[in-house]
Amino acid sequence: MIEREVPSDGDTPYRRADLRLLVEPPLMEIDLSNERLRLTALFSDGRLQRLPLGRQFMQMLSSPLPTADVVDLIAFNLLDDVPVKQRLLAEVNPRRRAQRVIAALDAMRPILELARRQVHPRRQHELTRAGNPNDEFESPNE
Repeated sequence: MIEREVPSDGDTPYRRADLRLLVEPPLMEIDLSNERLRLTALFSDGRLQRLPLGRQFMQMLSSPLPTADVVDLIAFNLLDDVPVKQRLLAEVNPRRRAQRVIAALDAMRPILELARRQVHPRRQHELTRAGNPNDEFESPNE
């Protein structure tokens, strides 16, 4: 975190600052168990599971990888909102980071549902006839 900006000497084409190290508070893995369960539930849902990285994240959540590390990977790879990513970088508490990532993923779900409904017209007819509107997403260009 920027402690103070160092006054420019006019000779350098960049800004300088004194920084303060952000220290993550001690937290045990069990302290993030609710967040890990919530993430597992989100990635078990078909919408997030169908994302190109969705299955990999589900595998990571089923592995011994630390929850905080998985949360950071999810944020880096799935979130596009720059202000949200900046707030995540500034947040030293892993639980709050996880909760913010969960909230961002929850906010993505309606968009993913709309994308899923944008199926090829022929496929939509087949789904309607079969009575299964929850089948895999297909691109309208297929």
